[in-house]
Amino acid sequence: MAVHRRVAFLTRRNCSICGDALADLKIPAFLFGIHLDVVDIDAEASEDTRERYAGRVPVLLTDAGEVLAEGRMSKRKLWQAARRARFRRS
Repeated sequence: MAVHRRVAFLTRRNCSICGDALADLKIPAFLFGIHLDVVDIDAEASEDTRERYAGRVPVLLTDAGEVLAEGRMSKRKLWQAARRARFRRS
């Protein structure tokens, strides 16, 4: 049985590095069984989340609040982040 982890991908409208990172993350997320919750921090996030992460997007965040990656992310960094999300303890 596959284990599916949920990870938030914090983004904002018109963020080109966010779009690039999200596109590059889709394959490793699929292969590692990661469900990505894409959250536009301007439209969907709490005020606290906006204040904390607005200047850091894109941000890959576990449900426990651990930042797996942020800002400009190379494909290698995204693969490493997806792997860490997959094998972290619940």
